[in-house]
Amino acid sequence: MRERQARGSSPTPGRQRPSPAAPRPLTVLAAIAMTIRRRWGVLLIVAAVCLGVLVTKIIAEQVNRPIVAETFDGTTTKSGLWRFFDYATLTRTFGDTDGWLRLTDDTAGRGQGTALLERRFSPDRGVSIEFDYATYYSGRTGAGLRGADGLVVFLMDADAQIKNRGAGGTLGYSCGVPGLSTTPGDGGSCAQGTPGVTNGIVGVGFDENGVFAAREAGNGPAPGQLPDHVTIRGSGTGLTGYRYLTDAPVPEGVETGSRAGGRRVRITIANQRITVQIRYGRKWRTLIEGYDLARAPSQAPWPPLFKIGFSATCGGATNIHEIRNVTIRIVNGRLS
Repeated sequence: MRERQARGSSPTPGRQRPSPAAPRPLTVLAAIAMTIRRRWGVLLIVAAVCLGVLVTKIIAEQVNRPIVAETFDGTTTKSGLWRFFDYATLTRTFGDTDGWLRLTDDTAGRGQGTALLERRFSPDRGVSIEFDYATYYSGRTGAGLRGADGLVVFLMDADAQIKNRGAGGTLGYSCGVPGLSTTPGDGGSCAQGTPGVTNGIVGVGFDENGVFAAREAGNGPAPGQLPDHVTIRGSGTGLTGYRYLTDAPVPEGVETGSRAGGRRVRITIANQRITVQIRYGRKWRTLIEGYDLARAPSQAPWPPLFKIGFSATCGGATNIHEIRNVTIRIVNGRLS
């Protein structure tokens, strides 16, 4: 009998294992194609990710970059898009080497000035408005009593024109009511008063004398005169609207005492919410955080486009009101 071959031993002499079949050309090409597809697929995925990151970065830069940067330090504005009304003037035009936009001086009878940016903004995005301001009293001959009234940043329908600008406690935004009431909750009525900004959306006032929070400066209930406060009033046109919405005290008061004491303000409006901040030194202090304009009483709907303006006023009491270094950015968050 034949002995069985041990496992792992050499094959029987004369017999060979069959060699593997040679690869077919089509099989090789298919493998190469699969490899290429896999590698290109990875490359395409990487490229898509990189493109997405790049697009996101570009959008973020477009959203956060300043689209308006006006210093007001020359004899003309840089963009040529600003219109000045009443006594608003660039201080360089009368020899001031520092360079500010003066909305009012403290001379009696020169108590109102407005600067309107003729650029249209869409409520599809929010806005951040920053600026330096100074309000102070010169005491020179012809100046009125010290300490009034204040300045306001306002938004208005882009299709409306500046026709009416109230004086005194209206800060150049709201309608005015004859007489003054400091009674908390007392309701005002502009029926026999002076009209406010046409198709105004909202006004954020920096009020030295406090009348912007009183019945003299709009319709509806108001807390009464609140000196050294930031006060927000809502939409209005002519003699209707401009209702009081909210307020907050300003640490150290609104008046800066001089240009050297000037402060920087940031107003952010996004997702229908308004935040107001003032910078003291290097630190921002939030005065009003996220006031919900959508819940404001009798607030008109947002127009298709809007404009931004600055006004300041004086009455029997006066101050110089100046601004400069205005920066406006587009931020995330719809307004309407």
